[in-house]
Amino acid sequence: MVGVPGRSKGCNTCIQRKIKCDQETPLCGNCRKSNRLCTGYKRKLGYIWVGESSPSELIESGVQDATITHQGRWKRGMRPSTSALTVYHGNNPAPSLVGSLPLYLCRCLSLNPILREQFHYLFLHDHLPAEIRNNVQPSNSIITPNYLVLLQGSVIQSPALEAILAAFFAAHVGRKNNDMKLVHQSRSMYVKGLALLQKAIDNPRTRLSDETLAACRTLYLYELLECPRGSGRNAYISHQRGAMELLRLRGPEASSSPLGHSIFLGLRGQAIIEGLSAHTTSFLSDPEWFEGPWKFIPKSPIDKLQDLLFDLSSTFRQLQLISPGMQPHEVHHELRSIVANALEVETRFTTVYNDLQSSVSGPLYWPELSTIQSPVDDEVNLGKVFPISFQFPTFFIAKSCTTYWSSSMAVHFLLSKTYRKLALIESFLGPRSVNDTAAPTLSSSAHLSSEHNDKFRAMAKNICQSVEYLLAEDMGDVGPLNLLPQLRGCRNTLQESAGSASLSREIRWIDGFLEQIQNRFSFPINSVV
Repeated sequence: MVGVPGRSKGCNTCIQRKIKCDQETPLCGNCRKSNRLCTGYKRKLGYIWVGESSPSELIESGVQDATITHQGRWKRGMRPSTSALTVYHGNNPAPSLVGSLPLYLCRCLSLNPILREQFHYLFLHDHLPAEIRNNVQPSNSIITPNYLVLLQGSVIQSPALEAILAAFFAAHVGRKNNDMKLVHQSRSMYVKGLALLQKAIDNPRTRLSDETLAACRTLYLYELLECPRGSGRNAYISHQRGAMELLRLRGPEASSSPLGHSIFLGLRGQAIIEGLSAHTTSFLSDPEWFEGPWKFIPKSPIDKLQDLLFDLSSTFRQLQLISPGMQPHEVHHELRSIVANALEVETRFTTVYNDLQSSVSGPLYWPELSTIQSPVDDEVNLGKVFPISFQFPTFFIAKSCTTYWSSSMAVHFLLSKTYRKLALIESFLGPRSVNDTAAPTLSSSAHLSSEHNDKFRAMAKNICQSVEYLLAEDMGDVGPLNLLPQLRGCRNTLQESAGSASLSREIRWIDGFLEQIQNRFSFPINSVV
């Protein structure tokens, strides 16, 4: 029965919509027919602080024996956990949420689901935007949750995933509360997780499971955050490539389950960034990978934009392959082909963006006076570098808009660069040597290069004007992490553009916020992007 506490067996989406669910698996028929994301049948657990004080008050006061208990979706009563987290001073003068966690609890953390779930909850509370934590997204949303959200409250079968999750969450909680003992203890859990993951990969029954892929992804995320230099960075790159190989071996349709699809989207995003940076392509650009993972799940605007970015990577690669040994007419023909491909991608980008606009009642964003501070701002003479900031209705719309702007920036940068090369080659060939009547003249090529140069600068400006929203406190860690590759792309594109000397203030402004994100997460920007 829908809406009756304790009796509803429908999927979470149908419960939220208050309609009857047919309980099909892996996705219910209602969600599939209405193109909604089916969030499955597992009920989330909520963790509640026992006592009159809030968590922040307990941290500040150093009260002992404050506990977190868990309750189900419908359960009203609170049941104390036998492995509850204890808050006390320990040897540190500054109180900590976990204090000096008893060593025996640290050692059994990866084997204690209750304790790991508590750390999991604390991680998600810091990591997710407030609107996602509070579940205020519309019922027709087609956003695929982060895989770490899907794992919350679920029964994990893989010992490797349990150990690696415990290491990842313990490291986060330890650093958040300046508890280095817990951070060091996470490394022993990480080593244990490495051994267990190797066993899972060696076993044919578990090698290609969703949980093994999740363990591999979490492992290299731990290495990214905890081992940013030296051999740790090499391990991160190695395990990231290993996760991609597991994804390839599993095949496209194995990524159609909710957990598998969420992990796939994370790996796909990284592959796109690498492809655009290095002008390379991967197996994810094959046609079957554009359809199989969405067998049961509709594509979001971000998914559609990323489809086009694979095409753009191929076009960048085409430009890179033009060699000095080619004949001028061959170069001219290749450049015209690149222009045609890029213009087609630009048109499809605009179509996706227009569809997003039509799906939202009200504006996608609106301007407000900026309150964010930067050392580059000169209030007396030059004023703020970006006096206007954009605000968005939701994080998902902000992410969709900035993804569109960064994609559009890349394609206009490519067109500006290609038209500039066309102007040079046409000045060498002369107007009569160009047989293509549809080809632009020398003057029009130079004009078009300048026009697209202005367009990609405008897109970069839009991204910079979104910084204040995405760095806000209620964005958690997700806001800055989503902003990082886009802001880095802005910086590189503006640096390489024609007339970059006039943009020195903008570039220094971007550098300041890149450094701020780097300091927040304690990893070098160049190791990530």
